[in-house]
Amino acid sequence: LVFTTPRKLPKPRDLHGRVVVLDVAFASEASGGGFVKITKPFIDGLGPRLAAWVDHHDSLQHALYAGDPRFVLATKAQYGACPDMVTPELVERIGPVDTIVCHTDFDGLASAAKWIRGGIEPYPGCDDDARAIDTRLGKPGPIGDRFDRALRARPRDFALFGIIVRHLVTGLEDASLWQPIDEACAELVAIDAETRRVAERYV
Repeated sequence: LVFTTPRKLPKPRDLHGRVVVLDVAFASEASGGGFVKITKPFIDGLGPRLAAWVDHHDSLQHALYAGDPRFVLATKAQYGACPDMVTPELVERIGPVDTIVCHTDFDGLASAAKWIRGGIEPYPGCDDDARAIDTRLGKPGPIGDRFDRALRARPRDFALFGIIVRHLVTGLEDASLWQPIDEACAELVAIDAETRRVAERYV
């Protein structure tokens, strides 16, 4: 597993074997070089080792790969979250991969877990939770909210990302994995309180 963002992709030489990229947008022109300097060199560097790129963020550059079956690309209007796109049929079609590169939000982590599970939801309603969290439309269920609050408290905690994917992959079977997640959740309480305090002073 490799966790990343559209603006800071890993070096292809550091990725092992066949690679699938999940929920990572093509870099926009506002991203310090955009698609040409960030995303395209990554794609070209992987070459035939790129097994699939699955994403739901709008980009005019999607048209460049319309004829390449490795690229399963949509818009936010089509898919509010990436896990909806990770199906058993897609995982089977792509075949075995050695490395999963995914975005660091719940949407991306849930996509990675779902891929590892062969396209099966980690828990009933996980796809719905990912959609609600990623679009901020509607409200996630209590499980999704728990994950979301932890990630908002620690948005750069790579160890936490790994724990969340592990918990999702096992179908939430190991209750002990909730401990570090809930510890991160607790940190958000103080952050929320300070945010409200500052907001109340705004005139």
